[in-house]
Amino acid sequence: MALIMRFEEFLHLPNFFYRCVGLVLWGPSGGLWQRLFFHFSVHNLFLTFLAELYFIVVTFKTDLIEATMSLSYASYVAVALVKYYYMLRRKKNMIIFLQRLEVIFPRTKLQQENLRLSHYLQLSKFVTKSYTAMYMVLISIYNLYAIGTRLIYTNWLHVNVIDPTLPYSASYPWNWHDHWSYYVLYVSQGLAGWHATCTQMALDLLLCTSATQLIMHYDYISLSLEKYKSKYAEVYALDVPQRVRVVMELKAFREDMQYISGIVAYHAELLSLSQLLNELFGVPLLVNLFTSSALICFLGFQLSVTRQLDLLIKLALFFFGSILQVYLICHFGQLLIDSSTNVVNAVYFHDWIHADIRYQKMLILIAKRAQRPAILNATSFISVSRGTMTDIMQLSYRIFALIRTMYNE
Repeated sequence: MALIMRFEEFLHLPNFFYRCVGLVLWGPSGGLWQRLFFHFSVHNLFLTFLAELYFIVVTFKTDLIEATMSLSYASYVAVALVKYYYMLRRKKNMIIFLQRLEVIFPRTKLQQENLRLSHYLQLSKFVTKSYTAMYMVLISIYNLYAIGTRLIYTNWLHVNVIDPTLPYSASYPWNWHDHWSYYVLYVSQGLAGWHATCTQMALDLLLCTSATQLIMHYDYISLSLEKYKSKYAEVYALDVPQRVRVVMELKAFREDMQYISGIVAYHAELLSLSQLLNELFGVPLLVNLFTSSALICFLGFQLSVTRQLDLLIKLALFFFGSILQVYLICHFGQLLIDSSTNVVNAVYFHDWIHADIRYQKMLILIAKRAQRPAILNATSFISVSRGTMTDIMQLSYRIFALIRTMYNE
């Protein structure tokens, strides 16, 4: 016997990463300790960001490669800080959005089968788990590489003496290299990298899981409209006495109107939720896309001038992760557009020809609304789709060519 799937299964990983930065997306609050943990993570990340900015200012004219390396880290942290702000500021609105999603979530086994919930849940789990695994590998390598190589080559193999280095290039107002504060700074930067990654993943995964559920509901409306046979049209084809026909037509009309009224209300709620999704994620998406463009450019430049194999592997992982992040957002944006516009085709192929005129007018209302697709907007500047991915890569290449020219000169 198949188990009834729960709404919380879509939120498992996003809620986990919310809690990793001291916030709660869904479920009971952690109280005072959780709030203290949140403030610690934010302040630690912000101090690390300032140290990276200072390093960039100091080294930009003397060492362009190191400066662009630190620019990559600072860009990554900047996006995380913006997401921190919106996770906290829009928390109540986010909870309202999720509660409204939960209201239309299928409860019974039959409803879940009709909406093909298991398919969309498996898709969501595959995407979120793959994305999580990739970023866990990435942050583990970056956090442990510096101290790991020093421990192996200096302390274990005694092959080479490696000076103490931090995970991320940053400047501090004292000499920490041969001081106990080196270990404090290392832990601080490691936690900052972890919290920045958790913040990035929390909103990215929440966006993907929310978009997946909206896509599921839009697809169900399309499938339902295509399969539904107008009861009024069925009566129209019958050869029965006039009095019987009148009674049957009235009953059929009521059934049809009950069905189509539910679809109209259902579709209107989905459009409202799609608009709310844009309000919640619009600004973080805009910052994410523009910063990712610069980040891809900086990493591409470093890959073009670096010759060390271990550093090339680190950069390639970061480069691939940044591209994957942008593609994931653009891919789900495109899926949302496709699923919402498919409703128009479903209305056209619906059995409407011999339906009652009032029923046909309701179908026109649905088609008119569906002609304007549900689009994932990064505010009013960018409509996110797969074409956005092309635009970002082109912009990244232009910035890359500019930096490469500056480096060659």
